Amino acid sequence: VEALAEAGHDVNVLTDTTGDTFTDTLRQSDGLLIVQPTAEYPDEERVVIHEFTDAGGRVAIAAEPTQLQGGGGPFSPPTQVSFGATDLAASYDFYIGPEMLFNTDDDANDNNFKSIYATPANQGKLTQGGTITLDRSGYITQTNNDSKVLYTAVDGTKTTETRREETYPVVARDDSVVFVADASFLKSAEIYDAKNEVFTGELLTFLASGDPSEGFLPEPETE
Repeated sequence: VEALAEAGHDVNVLTDTTGDTFTDTLRQSDGLLIVQPTAEYPDEERVVIHEFTDAGGRVAIAAEPTQLQGGGGPFSPPTQVSFGATDLAASYDFYIGPEMLFNTDDDANDNNFKSIYATPANQGKLTQGGTITLDRSGYITQTNNDSKVLYTAVDGTKTTETRREETYPVVARDDSVVFVADASFLKSAEIYDAKNEVFTGELLTFLASGDPSEGFLPEPETE
């Protein structure tokens, strides 16, 4: 947010918004950043988001697999937190796997086996920085035919439950949407790890480059 504001962009932060407020804000926006929502978007808002991307707007979705957070004693048990916008992501043919990833190789993690490295799978404007770090990351299980994988977890990465070792996609995109199977890279504690700052900058540039057509959700006529 600070980076966009310093670059001269207007930033609106939406929390638990519905109806006209959400639509009106998108009408004035080039891009929409969605970070680990815990509730699904209502049908009408999903329609608006699709109209937004169809008109040339850009969307980035940062999602994480289900995990336990908080807790610290017998009277404060941890809470299960899940990615809420599964229907929205699925409508663009992006799905997050049910397990977190880990890697015990010291050269493949950032001082924590759950903080894994990911490297570019394709060259482009969103992969110029190189290796990034993802903490408690998930993985992408399916993308549409028009999308491409941008980053994959490094060799030796496994899932926490089934211990399956594969080449796991963690960032993918199509023309208008970027899907990242992690949200921690945006946090202040992680943004300066590896090339996370560069990747975040590239992602914000992608969002700011959206250019919805003038015909997108025109203002209602007033009598």
